[in-house]
Amino acid sequence: MRIDRDVIAQAFQKNYDTYVVETGWPVKDIAKLWSYGQQAFAGNGDEIAFKALYDELKGHWQVFRGSSDTEPDRFRRVQNLMMSITGGSPALGKVRLSDLSSAHLPDLKRVLADASRIKVNKSGPSLVAATKFLHTWNPSLFVIVDGGIMDHRVFGHRWLRDEAGHFQRRFQHDVSALNGGPTLQTSHGLSYIGILFWAGQLMRQYPEIRTAFADRVRSAPGVDPGLHEFEDFEGAAFEWFLRGVVELPQSATQ
Repeated sequence: MRIDRDVIAQAFQKNYDTYVVETGWPVKDIAKLWSYGQQAFAGNGDEIAFKALYDELKGHWQVFRGSSDTEPDRFRRVQNLMMSITGGSPALGKVRLSDLSSAHLPDLKRVLADASRIKVNKSGPSLVAATKFLHTWNPSLFVIVDGGIMDHRVFGHRWLRDEAGHFQRRFQHDVSALNGGPTLQTSHGLSYIGILFWAGQLMRQYPEIRTAFADRVRSAPGVDPGLHEFEDFEGAAFEWFLRGVVELPQSATQ
């Protein structure tokens, strides 16, 4: 995939038009979730902030859609699980996609194995639930892969799926390192760990993506431009870029 600066700008404009303007979901509401996450997982954790985060993900973000509400004290189970994840791998909470290397694989595998227990569907662990919660902990690393947009609409494009799949086939790490334990993958069979390493390669190759993302967030109505170091939120930047670039002619990245 070859990307020039004009394509990056067009992709973020497409993402904004499609998923902010047309849906009426303001960027300030997404930034609020990042703030909840920052507060919820700081130090020994903030239960009030985590409750706000949990309610937002359960409600507007529909993280438990399709599952029964009869589980006793699901909130407490998920809170304990997330605090165990964040407390057990604090270094991973500071890693960006562009920093990702084979040295992070042990922690990454452990975190994803634990996060796969947040919600389990009949078909297996929920990639959607796991990535949404992990993203609120570290939006610099974890890319949200939801069902309707990222899984079906974005990776539903054969050319993009082939890009990710081609990278995964060339992946230098032992296959068992990618596939051992619970598997988090898209409906097309793309490994989530593989997606993260592919994303890391692209973020290193095209740092303009993170800059364009930060500029877009800071310019959005109602967002405090000094609230976060938005340039570091590479997981979000990569997601927004992909959501926009698939709306452009395929020739734009060739």
